[in-house]
Amino acid sequence: MVLAHLYLENGKATEALSLLQALHLLFPQDGEILCLLAWALLLNGDPATAVRAIDEALASGSTNETQYRAALMLKSKALWQTSQPIEARAAVTAWERLPLR
Repeated sequence: MVLAHLYLENGKATEALSLLQALHLLFPQDGEILCLLAWALLLNGDPATAVRAIDEALASGSTNETQYRAALMLKSKALWQTSQPIEARAAVTAWERLPLR
């Protein structure tokens, strides 16, 4: 997973996507993999699939607080890119309502 994150941070979204798709096959309920997969999908121009990955991550219950917050922001961006501004705003509102820690 570290390698996938490094790929994403260094503009190698295609490589990250391939790696994360393989990891997702091995660990389909891993929230961190799903969040990173969503990020890679978004960077590779597939926001609709990114939204589905984010929804899976949020539903899995396996995301920590930081991942959960990041997933909501990614979801907002992906929804905006799929011309769903109301839903995008709802994701931001959900993020805003999370307690600060």
